[in-house]
Amino acid sequence: RWGKYADGEISIYLAEQVRGKDVYVVQSGQKPVNDNLMELLLLVSTIQRASAKRITAVIPYYPYKHHRRGRPISTGLNSRFLLSAAADFGHCLEVMGVDRIIAVDLERPGSANESNFFSPAVPVETLLTTKLFAHHIVKDIYSPEYKGEIRVISPSSALMKKAVMFASTLSRRLPKANVKVNTYIHLTARTGPIDVNTNELIAGSDVEGKDVILVDELIDTGNTLSVLSKKLRALGAKNIYAYSSHALFNNNALQVLEKAPIDKIFVSNTVEHDLQEIEKYCPKIEVVSIGPQLAKLIYAEHVRSADIFKEEYEVQ
Repeated sequence: RWGKYADGEISIYLAEQVRGKDVYVVQSGQKPVNDNLMELLLLVSTIQRASAKRITAVIPYYPYKHHRRGRPISTGLNSRFLLSAAADFGHCLEVMGVDRIIAVDLERPGSANESNFFSPAVPVETLLTTKLFAHHIVKDIYSPEYKGEIRVISPSSALMKKAVMFASTLSRRLPKANVKVNTYIHLTARTGPIDVNTNELIAGSDVEGKDVILVDELIDTGNTLSVLSKKLRALGAKNIYAYSSHALFNNNALQVLEKAPIDKIFVSNTVEHDLQEIEKYCPKIEVVSIGPQLAKLIYAEHVRSADIFKEEYEVQ
């Protein structure tokens, strides 16, 4: 149980005995972000003090993804200090007593991402959604006999590997289709937010008359997908679809995406969505549940066995 005092402080109370037990704490880093993170930290601390055997934090959406770039401090020395609020949050979890982290679609090690921010004593496991969404999109849009042209587009070079994995699964499910990968690139090197209006597609003429699937990691305000989809439509793309691991829908993102020339958008439920609001403002968005896959991963971790996994990606 949890509650708040009049001044906003969070109160945590365990209603059952956890001594000697394996405990899984599920908390996503959605709005209100800081309240949810403080609740998670205090809950982990409370469980640790209550003599739990092992604590696993299940964080479907790992927060502070916007704070992963270094800022130039000593430019005269051609150096910079690397900083990350996501790393700081990771250290807080470790100090509070977390033994293991399970999350969804963390970027690969070596990309200044969340999976690097824990010591070797705290294993970090990430559920990848690329195969899940590839299977779902094939089932929802295409038939197994589809013979057309499909271009899988990465919004930036950083997501190129994810796009390649997605395209690989798509090719296996659609053996008669011609599936290729392309990417947008930033024309200027800079730190901080990227102006997607300056992004250029490699071999832009390759999308003319073809279906396009944008593979993204995070929808925040919807501006990236809106701008890039308009560029793709101007280049002659036939049908435009988009898939994103996480969808925050901040500000007026739903209205922005509804006006964008995207035929359908697929997102996961790593954060809680107001389905009625989505249906009202942007009905072309479909929320795909990762619940069954996440439950399998938690169970496999608990029994320390991978035997329960099969090549099956049916979604609800």
